[in-house]
Amino acid sequence: MFELTEPKMTEKVPSLVQPLQLLVGEGKNAKYVKACTELFMGNQGLEALEGFEKLVNLEALWVNNNNLESINGLNSNVRMQVLHAENNKICSLKGSLAHFKFLDTLDLSNNQLRNLPKLAAHLAKFLFLSFLNLKVKAVALWLIPSTNTTLLKC
Repeated sequence: MFELTEPKMTEKVPSLVQPLQLLVGEGKNAKYVKACTELFMGNQGLEALEGFEKLVNLEALWVNNNNLESINGLNSNVRMQVLHAENNKICSLKGSLAHFKFLDTLDLSNNQLRNLPKLAAHLAKFLFLSFLNLKVKAVALWLIPSTNTTLLKC
């Protein structure tokens, strides 16, 4: 006899949502995979970014309101211009972010980022960055590239 049990609240149940499943035909048609330039995967309970390798033309990604601890798994998405990863558990910029040479918009607000001045210096390498939000609870940091001004609000 089989006994059904519910997962304990302390156990992490990984999200089974894969990016290709959200496309027309669930990613089985190469035409739709290649044509995908924007993808919304917010509020999915994601703990990791997986399955993005075939989305080589992806330019904008929303992965806000998940449980991500890092920005990894996006190394093949070199055309990325817009990344919304606010309201996660990200504490470092290590990972795939270095591959986004054309990044224009980055929202990492309400994460667990540490050492904001060091992060700002790292992000200065992004020549096309026009919007940056690193708001962390009581401290906010915005970059205004057109004036080469960084605003720090406490």
